[in-house]
Amino acid sequence: MPERTSSQPAPSHRMHVLVLGCGPAGLLAAVALAERGVEVTVLAPDPGRAWPNRYGAWVPELEATGLAEFASERWADPIFATPARRQGLGRPYARVDGEALRQRALARLREAGGRCIDERVEDVAAAMRLYAADLVVDASGVPGRKPGPRVLRWQHAYGLEIEVEGAPLGGSMSLMDWTPPSRATAEEWAQRPSFLYAMDLGQGRIFVEETELVSATPLPLATLAGRLLARLGERGIEAKRVLDVERCRLPMAIAPVADEPGVVAFGARAGLIHPATGYSLTRSAAIAPRLAAAVSTGAAAGLRGEALARRARKAVRSARDRRVDALLDFGGALIATWSADDICRFFEAFFSLGEAEWSGLLERSLGPWQLGSVMARVERASPASIRRQLWRAGWQERQRLGAALFGTREQQTEVNP
Repeated sequence: MPERTSSQPAPSHRMHVLVLGCGPAGLLAAVALAERGVEVTVLAPDPGRAWPNRYGAWVPELEATGLAEFASERWADPIFATPARRQGLGRPYARVDGEALRQRALARLREAGGRCIDERVEDVAAAMRLYAADLVVDASGVPGRKPGPRVLRWQHAYGLEIEVEGAPLGGSMSLMDWTPPSRATAEEWAQRPSFLYAMDLGQGRIFVEETELVSATPLPLATLAGRLLARLGERGIEAKRVLDVERCRLPMAIAPVADEPGVVAFGARAGLIHPATGYSLTRSAAIAPRLAAAVSTGAAAGLRGEALARRARKAVRSARDRRVDALLDFGGALIATWSADDICRFFEAFFSLGEAEWSGLLERSLGPWQLGSVMARVERASPASIRRQLWRAGWQERQRLGAALFGTREQQTEVNP
C-alpha cells in the first residue's frame, strides 16, 4: 500500500467520513482517507472477519499501486490455453496474500487514528446523525446495503486449495485454460463454457478453480465444482487433503442505484469490477488515493454536503472512466452470450496482440480511443464468424459506442478533481 508523503495536504476542517464495509475496497479507501487527515469510522458487520475471496494480479499493477509486498507467489510466464493453442503470456503474475494485506491495512488505519465498529448500516441518514459524519463512502458490496444495485451479469467460480503428490502442475500457473473439463462434460461445456485457473503453490500444494467468466444466468457453483473434480480426475490429480474451498460470486455488471445525498459508492458497489475479467483489487487501490484527495482538498476549499459528495464521485469514476467502462461492458455483454468455440477463437485473437495492447485492456490502463483501437485490432485478428458477431453487436450498440469513444458534451467538459 502506498505510504503517505509529506506533500499530501491535510484539510483545514477535520472531516468525519463513515466507510461502510471492511472488504478490500472499504479498507483501502479508509486508509487513504485517514492518512490524508480525515477522521474515519469503518462500520461493518464482523469487521475482523477474514476476506472470503482470493486475489491475483499482474505484478506491474501491484507495483504501480504499492501492493507488490503482498505478492506471496509469482509466476513469470502464466499460461493461456484452448484446445488448439497453448501460449505463455510472458507477463509476471502473482497471488496476493489477502490476509497480510488486510492486517496491514487495519494497522495503518489504527495508526492514522481510524476505527472499526461492528455494525450493519441500512439507514445512512440515521448513521450520519448518530456519528456526526460529513460524508459516507459506501463499500458495502453488492447487493450489500439495501437498496442495492441490480446485478446484470455475474462471474461464478469454485476453487480448491489442495495437497497433492508430486508437482502435477510442474511449477506453472494457468491464467485461462479453456480446454474441456472432461470427455463426459464436453457437450454441456461447449454451450456453457468455463475455464481452469490453476496455480502451483509449491511444497505439494496447488490452487485450482473452475470459472464461468461472465453470464447473465450463471452456472450453479455445484456444476462448476463437478467440472473441476472431473477435470482433476481426468488429469490424474488426487487430493491428499483439502486445505480450503472458495465459492466466488462476482457482480460483473450492475445497474447502479440512484445517488443518495452525501453518499459515495466505492468498490463493487461503484461498478469498479472489470466487466470482462472480474478483477478489481488493484483498481480500488489505484482509485482510493484519488477519492481521499478529492475529499480532503474539497473540504479544505470549503465544500460540504452533496457538493463534496459530487466531487468525490467524480474522483471514483471520472468521465474518462465511464467511457472506458462502457466499451469494456460492451465486450463483457457479448462474451456472456458466446459458446466455447466463440470464446476460444476470440481469446486466441486477443492474445495474438502485443503485450502492451492486451495487458492495457485487462488492466484498464487505456483511454477510450486507445481501447477502441485495441478492440478494432482484435476484430481484425478474429475469424469471420467472430467478426460478424462483433459487427452486428457494434451496429446495434452504435449510439452507446459512439458516446463512449467521443464522449457526451457533459463528459467533454468535465474536469477531474
